[in-house]
Amino acid sequence: QFPGDFHDALKGAGFVVGRALHEALEREIQEAIQRPAENDLRIAELKRRKLYLKDEIRRLQDGAGTIH
Repeated sequence: QFPGDFHDALKGAGFVVGRALHEALEREIQEAIQRPAENDLRIAELKRRKLYLKDEIRRLQDGAGTIH
């Protein structure tokens, strides 16, 4: 899980930064999958972080009244 102030940091950073972080995690996941020595637990953790970030972006959008 992320630190308690992650939501506030993301809110302050804006959607563009949040989406960039989400895309960076996706790239990191894909690279990790391609490395045979990569730990399955590491890949699972990256996927959890990506999902959490996606949920936070959605909450921020909903709070701002933005529909995409």
